[in-house]
Amino acid sequence: MINLKKIVVIGAGTMGSGIAQWFAQQMCFVELVDNSEEQLNKALKSIHASWDKLVEKNKLSSSDVLQMKKLLEVKSLDKVAKDSDLVVEAIIENLEIKKELFQKLDNYFSPHTIISSNTSSFPITLMSEAVSSERKSRFVGLHFFNPATIMKLVEVIKGDQTDKSLCDDLYQWFDEKGKK
Repeated sequence: MINLKKIVVIGAGTMGSGIAQWFAQQMCFVELVDNSEEQLNKALKSIHASWDKLVEKNKLSSSDVLQMKKLLEVKSLDKVAKDSDLVVEAIIENLEIKKELFQKLDNYFSPHTIISSNTSSFPITLMSEAVSSERKSRFVGLHFFNPATIMKLVEVIKGDQTDKSLCDDLYQWFDEKGKK
């Protein structure tokens, strides 16, 4: 069984910030990355406001939210933990920009790190061309639906060389967290 504890989400737009918020709500340590410091600060402020509203509505406890706020950090890519369990890419829908990013991620993160894309536009196998042959088995699609914090769906998408047992483990992990 897989254990996801350290998550990196790249892209602090609507989807990326929602995905980061959801993982923090699962009590995972989350590092949210974006090229724009302004976007990172906006995302963090929005996530904190969302959690504060959930406390007001008695949907989350203030102690849980305090813990979640400690678990979520905004950073630049070169400052995130190289031993993260999972990276979720949620940047602009541009294949060349994504492939360039995946090549960097492959070289940066430890071999055990799962690299994933939230895309619904490009085939996972096509994007996995940017990573080493050793990484292809740990390259997967994780397509969250908007808003990621509320929608129960997440697609686990296998590429041609993705390890099937990894997909099964991810499916089970998400299922245990209430995602379908």
